[in-house]
Amino acid sequence: MESLPTPIEGLLEGRKVTRIAAGHSHAAAVTSTGELFTWGMHMDHEPKLENSLLHTKIVDVACGQNYTLALDQEGRLYSLGKGKTGVLGLASTKMTPQPILVE
Repeated sequence: MESLPTPIEGLLEGRKVTRIAAGHSHAAAVTSTGELFTWGMHMDHEPKLENSLLHTKIVDVACGQNYTLALDQEGRLYSLGKGKTGVLGLASTKMTPQPILVE
């Protein structure tokens, strides 16, 4: 473990992060242009751009124990991760690896 914080390298380099959230063993970040990045548990160990939301401007993000919720500028909610106990709001308890619109 590093004794001092170090900048995250890779895809986030050169982007302005406006929101960040951390779950039990994963994290997510939103950039000033509305991109959503996730990394950690059972995912990449470096930030990964959520490509399915490229045409959606994400403005906020929250992480639970094994899931992530993202809010777009129109007030639509997207969820991804482990759906155990129905936390994703998708009427399912299955794992959802990509963000899905909560209706």
